[in-house]
Amino acid sequence: MKLVLTTDANGSHFGLLDELEVEGIDVVPAFDEPAQRRELPDADGVYGWPSAELLATATKLRWLQSPSAGVERLWSLPDLQRSDVIVTNARGAHAPNMAEHVFAMILAFSRGILQSREFQKEHVWEGRGAREFCYELADKTLGVIGYGNIGRQVARRARAFDMTVLAVDAQPVPSDDPATEVWPLGCLDDLLARSDVVVIAAPATPESRHLIGAPQLQRMRRSAGLVVISRGALFDHAALTGALRDRTIAWAGVDATEPEPLPSDSPLWDIPTCLITPHSSGHSIEKERRVIEIVRENARRLARGEPLLNVVDKARGY
Repeated sequence: MKLVLTTDANGSHFGLLDELEVEGIDVVPAFDEPAQRRELPDADGVYGWPSAELLATATKLRWLQSPSAGVERLWSLPDLQRSDVIVTNARGAHAPNMAEHVFAMILAFSRGILQSREFQKEHVWEGRGAREFCYELADKTLGVIGYGNIGRQVARRARAFDMTVLAVDAQPVPSDDPATEVWPLGCLDDLLARSDVVVIAAPATPESRHLIGAPQLQRMRRSAGLVVISRGALFDHAALTGALRDRTIAWAGVDATEPEPLPSDSPLWDIPTCLITPHSSGHSIEKERRVIEIVRENARRLARGEPLLNVVDKARGY
């Protein structure tokens, strides 16, 4: 069996794949186009997302492993969607660090950290930010849009802060805690109206594009915050800009945008109540190991003819 690595994402832990060579699985790096043209035709498995043209040359391909949880690239690869190739993702590997990132953003606003940082630049000992902007998370309500692995990890941390957690999901998923209600997506408006913080943790699909637009932002509390942690396609950038300028909502933490990088002329850059991070929530040393552990286990399972981990429903896109 041959596994071709078409990306060096999470490559700091590629050493874990050395065990596969001992087990008779050939692991071949092919990080550029010439190498992929040479190695893909007889590949059984692929780690990464080759172009549609190069993927078409992989006539023996049985399995494609995404380096991330999101697999929205499927929508630009219709032949792959229609094929018998099994697509798996890194679902779960990114959840702990992304959930921590969510709370880093929430606490930056709830504790007045951003205001204090501005005073620090001026060498001024000033507590106005703390008095005017700080509030406690206990007894507040956090709403999660998308109750998968990331959403569940966010909810777990919210409960540790004594927050009430509500969630909506496009699929009928069970709650992982008696104190957390999980509603169908049709209840999104109710979640928005009841939440003090809303976290977007859903996958990007054609149906979820601009799930949060002007009408949805209007339903949120004026004191509420919005955190975008999954994909930028899920919110209307112009609508969020308007809501922040008009103070329809209090603040936003944005880690994912569309396009990426966020264009330098985007008005979101200059809004003081918008905290932008460069899609860095998915980064951590520990996450890189977890992703490659999934790759290693799935390669072993494919070689043995066993069911793979994290199989994606290619029609749904997650």
